[in-house]
Amino acid sequence: MEIWKDIKGHEGVYQVSNLGRIKQLKKMTYNQWGKGYILKERIMSSTLSKKGYLKIGLRKDGKRITLYVHRIVITAFIPNPENKITVNHKDGIKTNNNLDNLEWNTHSENNFHYHAMRRLGRKSPWVGISGNMPNLVP
Repeated sequence: MEIWKDIKGHEGVYQVSNLGRIKQLKKMTYNQWGKGYILKERIMSSTLSKKGYLKIGLRKDGKRITLYVHRIVITAFIPNPENKITVNHKDGIKTNNNLDNLEWNTHSENNFHYHAMRRLGRKSPWVGISGNMPNLVP
């Protein structure tokens, strides 16, 4: 079941789901001549960053800001009482932003997970995006 929550700092304008989707809520807006019209609720599309993560552009106070989808999802659904600063994709797939696939990590926990995935034979998620990462694990 898909569950929707407001995006922090964008309450009433944008929402995020536990499946990693972002939607813009229905709103009234005005054109340059002052004529009002309603924008329908819509699921937004994201783009791929150079590092392979999905990112999305949101508007706030007339300015566009770009945020990573995985950080929006985890911030909305999972508390972070230990103030860990990185987000880990458990399956190693950077575009899988399903809530069940995300967890808060420290840098060292994230590095450990990355190298464990390499030892299990999973290709680096960096390959083909920004060149091959050096083989750090024998």
